[in-house]
Amino acid sequence: MDELSTGISVQPYNVLIQSELLHFLYSTRKAPADVYPVKYFAWTYAANIFGHMSPQFKLLDDDTNKAIQKSWFAFMSTIKFSDYLKTWNMSPETVPKPPSDYYDRQNRDCELHRDDFQTFDQAFLIELKGALDFDKAFLNDAIIYFAQKQFGVDEETIRAEIKNTGGNTLAPVIYEAFRLKKLTTQLSCFRIPVGIHAAIRHSRQKHKPGDQHDHLHARSALPFCDLFLTEKNLCHLLCAPPLEYDKLYYCRVVWKPEDAIKALDEVIRE
Repeated sequence: MDELSTGISVQPYNVLIQSELLHFLYSTRKAPADVYPVKYFAWTYAANIFGHMSPQFKLLDDDTNKAIQKSWFAFMSTIKFSDYLKTWNMSPETVPKPPSDYYDRQNRDCELHRDDFQTFDQAFLIELKGALDFDKAFLNDAIIYFAQKQFGVDEETIRAEIKNTGGNTLAPVIYEAFRLKKLTTQLSCFRIPVGIHAAIRHSRQKHKPGDQHDHLHARSALPFCDLFLTEKNLCHLLCAPPLEYDKLYYCRVVWKPEDAIKALDEVIRE
Protein backbone atom coordinates (compact mmCIF):
# COMPACT_ATOMS: atom_id res chain seq x y z
CA MET A 1 0.00 0.00 0.00
CA ASP A 2 2.80 2.42 0.86
CA GLU A 3 4.64 1.54 -2.35
CA LEU A 4 1.60 2.16 -4.52
CA SER A 5 0.50 5.34 -2.76
CA THR A 6 3.99 6.79 -2.18
CA GLY A 7 2.61 8.13 1.08
CA ILE A 8 -0.16 10.16 -0.55
CA SER A 9 -3.81 9.87 0.48
CA VAL A 10 -7.16 11.46 -0.28
CA GLN A 11 -8.06 14.27 2.11
CA PRO A 12 -10.37 13.53 5.07
CA TYR A 13 -14.06 13.94 4.27
CA ASN A 14 -14.50 17.22 6.14
CA VAL A 15 -11.78 18.78 3.95
CA LEU A 16 -13.16 17.30 0.72
CA ILE A 17 -16.73 18.45 1.28
CA GLN A 18 -15.65 21.97 2.22
CA SER A 19 -13.42 22.15 -0.88
CA GLU A 20 -16.29 20.99 -3.10
CA LEU A 21 -18.80 23.37 -1.54
CA LEU A 22 -16.47 26.36 -1.87
CA HIS A 23 -15.62 25.39 -5.44
CA PHE A 24 -19.35 25.30 -6.20
CA LEU A 25 -19.87 28.75 -4.70
CA TYR A 26 -16.86 30.36 -6.37
CA SER A 27 -17.47 28.79 -9.79
CA THR A 28 -21.17 29.69 -9.94
CA ARG A 29 -20.96 33.31 -8.79
CA LYS A 30 -21.79 36.04 -11.30
CA ALA A 31 -18.43 37.80 -11.17
CA PRO A 32 -15.77 36.12 -13.37
CA ALA A 33 -13.06 34.29 -11.50
CA ASP A 34 -10.38 31.69 -12.00
CA VAL A 35 -11.27 28.68 -9.89
CA TYR A 36 -8.90 25.78 -9.44
CA PRO A 37 -10.42 22.28 -9.82
CA VAL A 38 -11.18 20.47 -6.59
CA LYS A 39 -8.78 17.69 -7.56
CA TYR A 40 -5.90 20.10 -6.88
CA PHE A 41 -6.90 20.10 -3.20
CA ALA A 42 -7.96 16.45 -2.89
CA TRP A 43 -4.62 14.98 -1.86
CA THR A 44 -2.54 15.05 1.29
CA TYR A 45 0.07 13.02 3.13
CA ALA A 46 -1.08 9.79 4.75
CA ALA A 47 -0.32 11.25 8.18
CA ASN A 48 -3.17 13.75 7.70
CA ILE A 49 -5.97 11.27 7.03
CA PHE A 50 -7.44 11.82 10.49
CA GLY A 51 -7.15 15.58 10.20
CA HIS A 52 -4.56 18.30 9.75
CA MET A 53 -2.37 19.43 12.62
CA SER A 54 0.01 22.36 12.78
CA PRO A 55 1.83 23.44 15.96
CA GLN A 56 1.30 27.03 17.05
CA PHE A 57 3.05 28.57 20.06
CA LYS A 58 1.64 31.87 21.31
CA LEU A 59 4.85 32.82 23.13
CA LEU A 60 6.98 32.54 19.99
CA ASP A 61 7.27 35.06 17.16
CA ASP A 62 5.83 34.43 13.70
CA ASP A 63 9.13 33.55 12.06
CA THR A 64 9.89 30.89 14.69
CA ASN A 65 6.39 29.48 14.47
CA LYS A 66 6.63 29.25 10.69
CA ALA A 67 10.00 27.49 10.93
CA ILE A 68 8.56 24.95 13.38
CA GLN A 69 5.50 24.42 11.19
CA LYS A 70 7.69 23.92 8.13
CA SER A 71 9.72 21.27 9.95
CA TRP A 72 6.52 19.64 11.21
CA PHE A 73 5.16 19.50 7.65
CA ALA A 74 8.38 17.92 6.41
CA PHE A 75 8.31 15.35 9.24
CA MET A 76 4.66 14.41 8.61
CA SER A 77 5.47 13.79 4.94
CA THR A 78 7.83 10.96 5.93
CA ILE A 79 5.27 8.96 7.92
CA LYS A 80 4.01 5.87 6.11
CA PHE A 81 0.41 4.72 6.19
CA SER A 82 1.52 1.36 7.60
CA ASP A 83 3.28 3.19 10.45
CA TYR A 84 0.04 5.04 11.16
CA LEU A 85 -1.90 1.77 11.43
CA LYS A 86 0.71 0.32 13.79
CA THR A 87 0.64 3.42 15.99
CA TRP A 88 -3.15 3.27 16.25
CA ASN A 89 -3.01 -0.52 16.69
CA MET A 90 -5.64 -0.88 13.98
CA SER A 91 -6.73 -4.19 12.49
CA PRO A 92 -9.87 -5.43 10.68
CA GLU A 93 -11.29 -6.25 14.11
CA THR A 94 -10.75 -2.74 15.49
CA VAL A 95 -12.00 -0.70 12.51
CA PRO A 96 -15.18 1.17 13.56
CA LYS A 97 -18.32 -0.55 12.31
CA PRO A 98 -21.97 0.49 12.18
CA PRO A 99 -24.31 -0.87 14.90
CA SER A 100 -25.22 -4.52 14.42
CA ASP A 101 -28.79 -3.64 13.34
CA TYR A 102 -27.74 -0.75 11.07
CA TYR A 103 -28.40 -2.52 7.77
CA ASP A 104 -31.61 -4.14 9.02
CA ARG A 105 -32.94 -0.71 9.95
CA GLN A 106 -31.92 0.68 6.56
CA ASN A 107 -33.75 -2.12 4.75
CA ARG A 108 -36.86 -1.69 6.91
CA ASP A 109 -36.92 2.05 6.25
CA CYS A 110 -36.50 1.49 2.50
CA GLU A 111 -39.36 -1.00 2.49
CA LEU A 112 -41.55 1.36 4.50
CA HIS A 113 -41.03 4.17 1.98
CA ARG A 114 -40.84 2.12 -1.22
CA ASP A 115 -43.97 3.81 -2.61
CA ASP A 116 -42.61 7.34 -2.11
CA PHE A 117 -41.16 7.40 -5.63
CA GLN A 118 -41.50 5.79 -9.04
CA THR A 119 -38.43 6.92 -10.97
CA PHE A 120 -34.72 7.00 -10.17
CA ASP A 121 -34.70 10.81 -10.38
CA GLN A 122 -37.42 10.99 -7.73
CA ALA A 123 -35.48 8.61 -5.47
CA PHE A 124 -32.34 10.68 -6.03
CA LEU A 125 -34.00 13.91 -4.92
CA ILE A 126 -35.45 12.23 -1.82
CA GLU A 127 -31.99 10.96 -0.86
CA LEU A 128 -30.43 14.33 -1.70
CA LYS A 129 -32.78 16.18 0.63
CA GLY A 130 -31.77 13.91 3.49
CA ALA A 131 -28.07 14.25 2.71
CA LEU A 132 -28.24 18.05 2.61
CA ASP A 133 -29.98 18.10 5.96
CA PHE A 134 -27.45 15.67 7.46
CA ASP A 135 -24.49 17.81 6.28
CA LYS A 136 -26.13 21.10 7.26
CA ALA A 137 -23.18 22.15 9.43
CA PHE A 138 -20.75 21.83 6.49
CA LEU A 139 -23.07 23.82 4.22
CA ASN A 140 -23.43 26.61 6.76
CA ASP A 141 -19.68 26.78 7.40
CA ALA A 142 -19.07 27.07 3.66
CA ILE A 143 -21.55 29.90 3.12
CA ILE A 144 -20.18 31.77 6.16
CA TYR A 145 -16.59 31.51 4.89
CA PHE A 146 -17.64 32.53 1.37
CA ALA A 147 -19.63 35.55 2.54
CA GLN A 148 -16.82 36.71 4.80
CA LYS A 149 -14.15 36.43 2.10
CA GLN A 150 -16.18 37.76 -0.82
CA PHE A 151 -18.36 40.41 0.76
CA GLY A 152 -16.79 41.16 4.15
CA VAL A 153 -19.94 40.18 6.07
CA ASP A 154 -19.31 39.35 9.73
CA GLU A 155 -20.11 35.86 11.00
CA GLU A 156 -22.83 36.95 13.43
CA THR A 157 -24.80 38.62 10.64
CA ILE A 158 -24.50 35.57 8.40
CA ARG A 159 -25.60 33.17 11.14
CA ALA A 160 -28.62 35.35 11.87
CA GLU A 161 -29.56 35.26 8.18
CA ILE A 162 -29.11 31.46 8.09
CA LYS A 163 -31.39 31.16 11.11
CA ASN A 164 -34.01 33.39 9.50
CA THR A 165 -34.03 31.29 6.35
CA GLY A 166 -34.62 27.96 8.07
CA GLY A 167 -31.12 27.08 9.22
CA ASN A 168 -29.74 25.76 5.92
CA THR A 169 -29.41 28.57 3.39
CA LEU A 170 -27.30 26.71 0.83
CA ALA A 171 -29.36 23.48 0.73
CA PRO A 172 -32.18 24.78 -1.52
CA VAL A 173 -29.64 26.14 -4.01
CA ILE A 174 -27.86 22.79 -4.31
CA TYR A 175 -31.15 20.89 -4.41
CA GLU A 176 -32.43 23.00 -7.31
CA ALA A 177 -29.10 22.74 -9.15
CA PHE A 178 -29.39 18.95 -9.08
CA ARG A 179 -33.12 18.94 -9.83
CA LEU A 180 -32.63 21.12 -12.90
CA LYS A 181 -29.60 19.01 -13.93
CA LYS A 182 -27.28 22.00 -13.95
CA LEU A 183 -24.41 20.01 -12.45
CA THR A 184 -22.15 17.41 -14.04
CA THR A 185 -19.16 16.33 -11.97
CA GLN A 186 -19.50 19.08 -9.34
CA LEU A 187 -20.40 18.29 -5.74
CA SER A 188 -19.44 14.63 -6.03
CA CYS A 189 -19.58 14.50 -2.22
CA PHE A 190 -23.36 14.50 -2.68
CA ARG A 191 -23.87 13.03 -6.14
CA ILE A 192 -22.01 9.78 -5.51
CA PRO A 193 -23.44 8.59 -2.15
CA VAL A 194 -26.90 9.96 -2.97
CA GLY A 195 -26.85 8.27 -6.37
CA ILE A 196 -25.72 4.94 -4.89
CA HIS A 197 -28.48 4.94 -2.29
CA ALA A 198 -31.09 6.05 -4.83
CA ALA A 199 -30.04 3.32 -7.27
CA ILE A 200 -30.25 0.67 -4.54
CA ARG A 201 -33.71 1.85 -3.51
CA HIS A 202 -34.97 2.21 -7.08
CA SER A 203 -33.87 -1.32 -8.00
CA ARG A 204 -35.30 -2.69 -4.72
CA GLN A 205 -31.95 -4.09 -3.66
CA LYS A 206 -31.09 -4.81 -0.04
CA HIS A 207 -28.35 -3.08 1.94
CA LYS A 208 -25.84 -5.62 3.19
CA PRO A 209 -23.02 -5.61 5.79
CA GLY A 210 -19.94 -3.81 4.51
CA ASP A 211 -21.86 -1.54 2.15
CA GLN A 212 -21.21 1.58 4.20
CA HIS A 213 -17.42 1.34 3.89
CA ASP A 214 -17.63 0.41 0.20
CA HIS A 215 -19.83 3.44 -0.50
CA LEU A 216 -17.46 5.73 1.41
CA HIS A 217 -14.55 4.42 -0.64
CA ALA A 218 -16.45 5.10 -3.86
CA ARG A 219 -17.28 8.63 -2.75
CA SER A 220 -13.59 9.42 -2.19
CA ALA A 221 -12.10 7.50 -5.12
CA LEU A 222 -14.28 8.09 -8.18
CA PRO A 223 -13.80 11.88 -8.60
CA PHE A 224 -10.03 11.88 -8.03
CA CYS A 225 -8.59 8.46 -8.97
CA ASP A 226 -7.90 6.72 -12.26
CA LEU A 227 -8.70 3.28 -10.86
CA PHE A 228 -11.14 2.08 -8.19
CA LEU A 229 -10.98 -1.52 -6.90
CA THR A 230 -14.17 -2.70 -5.26
CA GLU A 231 -16.54 -5.67 -4.98
CA LYS A 232 -18.77 -7.13 -7.70
CA ASN A 233 -22.18 -5.70 -6.79
CA LEU A 234 -20.96 -2.13 -6.30
CA CYS A 235 -18.90 -2.30 -9.49
CA HIS A 236 -21.98 -3.21 -11.52
CA LEU A 237 -24.09 -0.59 -9.74
CA LEU A 238 -21.57 2.19 -10.43
CA CYS A 239 -20.97 1.30 -14.07
CA ALA A 240 -24.51 0.50 -15.22
CA PRO A 241 -27.39 2.92 -15.87
CA PRO A 242 -28.68 5.06 -14.29
CA LEU A 243 -25.37 5.92 -12.57
CA GLU A 244 -22.53 5.19 -15.01
CA TYR A 245 -20.18 7.01 -12.68
CA ASP A 246 -17.13 5.35 -14.22
CA LYS A 247 -17.82 7.30 -17.42
CA LEU A 248 -18.85 10.50 -15.67
CA TYR A 249 -15.67 10.69 -13.58
CA TYR A 250 -13.32 8.93 -16.02
CA CYS A 251 -12.42 6.36 -13.38
CA ARG A 252 -11.98 2.69 -14.21
CA VAL A 253 -13.89 0.47 -11.77
CA VAL A 254 -12.73 -3.15 -11.36
CA TRP A 255 -13.83 -6.06 -9.17
CA LYS A 256 -12.25 -9.21 -10.62
CA PRO A 257 -8.84 -10.03 -9.03
CA GLU A 258 -7.22 -10.80 -12.40
CA ASP A 259 -8.49 -7.52 -13.84
CA ALA A 260 -7.29 -5.65 -10.76
CA ILE A 261 -3.76 -7.08 -11.11
CA LYS A 262 -3.67 -6.16 -14.79
CA ALA A 263 -4.99 -2.66 -14.13
CA LEU A 264 -2.50 -2.04 -11.32
CA ASP A 265 0.35 -3.24 -13.53
CA GLU A 266 -0.74 -0.77 -16.20
CA VAL A 267 -0.88 2.06 -13.66
CA ILE A 268 2.59 1.24 -12.33
CA ARG A 269 4.08 1.08 -15.84
CA GLU A 270 2.57 4.47 -16.71
